[in-house]
Formats: sequence, C-alpha cells, structure tokens
Amino acid sequence: MATKERSPNYPQIGLTDAVDLIKKFYDAEGRTLVDNETAAKALGYGGLSGRSRLKLAALKQYGLLQGREDSISISPLGLRIIHPDDEDDYASALREAARAPAIFLALLDTHLVASENAIVAYLVKNKSFTSDGAKQVAKSFKDAVALAKLTTGTHTDEERPPENGGRKDAGMQPTTEKRLAPTSPPSAPPLGAVQRTFTTGNEAMDAAITITSHAGEITGEDIAFLREYLDFLERSWARRKPRPANLTDLSDKDAES
Repeated sequence: MATKERSPNYPQIGLTDAVDLIKKFYDAEGRTLVDNETAAKALGYGGLSGRSRLKLAALKQYGLLQGREDSISISPLGLRIIHPDDEDDYASALREAARAPAIFLALLDTHLVASENAIVAYLVKNKSFTSDGAKQVAKSFKDAVALAKLTTGTHTDEERPPENGGRKDAGMQPTTEKRLAPTSPPSAPPLGAVQRTFTTGNEAMDAAITITSHAGEITGEDIAFLREYLDFLERSWARRKPRPANLTDLSDKDAES
C-alpha cells in the first residue's frame, strides 16, 4: 500500500493566530510548566486531539512555546510578546517569531514580496511540499510578513535575531572566514538542564555541537531543529562569493614572518 505523501514540517496557522493563542495560554497558565493535555486545554480545547497538537506544534515552531510532554511553558520570546518592554520590543519580538520557522527564514531570502501562487509553485517544485501543504505555508508566511511588517530592510543578516524563543542557535550566520583561536569548553549547564556535546571532523576540519536542553532529555525534535538550521546554513554558505585567489590567510602570513 502506498504511503501518503507528506510535506516537511511547517506551522499550520498564521502568526496572527499564534499570537492570539499564546495570549490564551499565558492567561490560563502564566509561566507554569504543564503537560500536553493541560497545554491543549489552555488553548481552548477539551484535551489533546489532532487539531490541538497542530496548534501546539505551531506555537513551538514560532518560538512562543518551549519544552515537551510534561514540561511545556511559554518561552522567553512568548513572554516578550505578552509583556514587551515597549512598542519597539514588541515589534522586534514579532519579527523574531516571523523568522523562527526554518521554511519562513528560507522564503525571506527569495520570496519576501512574491505572490502566494509563486510561493506554492516554488515549494512544490523545490522543497518537496504537497500542494495543500504549500498553500498553507504560503498563507501563513504572508500573514507573518504582514503582521511583523517585514520588508527588504528588516531581514538583513545583521538584524537576524540571536535567539529563537530562547534558543541561541536560531538565525545564526556563518562566521567570517578567518583563523579563530580555540574556544573554551562549554560552561556547565544550569541546574536541571541536560547537556550533550557531539564531535566529528576529517583531516581538514574539527567540529563540535553542544546542545543544552532546559526541558529534560534531548529529543529527536531538538535534532530535527538543528538539521533544519544546518540545511539553511549550507544554502547560505553556498551563496557566499568565493575568496580572491590572492587572499592569503592571516595565519599563513604570521608563519612567514
């Protein structure tokens, strides 16, 4: 029997609805850690269902909720939307939420002012989306762009947020291409957090990824988030201009002197 075709992960509601829902959640539970069932009821559902699970997933993709299973709470970004310091902070928080979903971040580079039809065609042809999934992404993306008032001057590399609902790895840009001094080992995780470091490399490169989870053991959802970010990083790096052939690395100059 053929399996049903599925789209990649994406928020199935617009940012406008997500903001309304996080306000409902905060009104019901404040900053309390709750389980999935309680979180669904805070959104106005009788309990966990297909629809409530999709809404909870969307709030996490926008960075407004954090955690999993019995440890769900409003995120730092969600709190900024509920209680911003001022109007500028609220506008900044909306921009961060609009850029939080990986597929939205990619579309901002190529389809910021495109029509929904153009976005749908692109997602189906290039991103393995179903037609229905692509239509929902296009609708949600246009809603996020409008609510956050994103323009060609509000999503530059310099203004990409350093965090995504408290996740410092979201929206990061490649470091400048130069020799960097060895970094210090990651600091000890906060009490109750779980930290894991994964290392890899080859003859030309060493790499280490440290994940600190503040909501219990690291999950497949956390790894999927990193994979989406690394996919974006790979695309961003591919668009970089090649270095001039006569540009000598600073470390090589030092070695010659």
